[in-house]
Amino acid sequence: MRVHGHNVEIDWDGLVLNARGTNLDGRTLLNAGTPDGRLEMSPADIDLVAFLDAPRRIGGVLIVVDTTGVEHRMHFRRPGREDFQRLTAELEDAVARVREQQAVVVDLTTPLATAKPRAPHLATVVDGGAPPAHVVKVRATRAHAVNAAGPTPTAEPTTSSPTA
Repeated sequence: MRVHGHNVEIDWDGLVLNARGTNLDGRTLLNAGTPDGRLEMSPADIDLVAFLDAPRRIGGVLIVVDTTGVEHRMHFRRPGREDFQRLTAELEDAVARVREQQAVVVDLTTPLATAKPRAPHLATVVDGGAPPAHVVKVRATRAHAVNAAGPTPTAEPTTSSPTA
């Protein structure tokens, strides 16, 4: 998919996002970090994708934040809105697929409660915090389900004895 924005040209093939600032303003907003203003990112390098809609008469912006926290802005005019919405949806789907593949995979010998994530950005916040918003799901490779507290306790068989 090839998209032309305001001062930026974007090419997305499903695996790599290529963007190029067409002038100084575009290169500055793209924040590529290269002298020629070219940006290449895979979905694994993307942390956040945000689409800010174009108001009635002016343009909008697609913001891509990489895993290092650098913000890359790609502006568009109102006529390019649908193309940028499609690009945003495809980027979000690709990032979600990558995160799903990076989700915690538990081996058969490790209880689910003590499983460690393979990627540090998937770790939960310590001190009673919630997990990061981008943690989608946890896959267990066990044949039976185990909750975070361990195996579900079963009721002990009791013998009924007459009371005197």
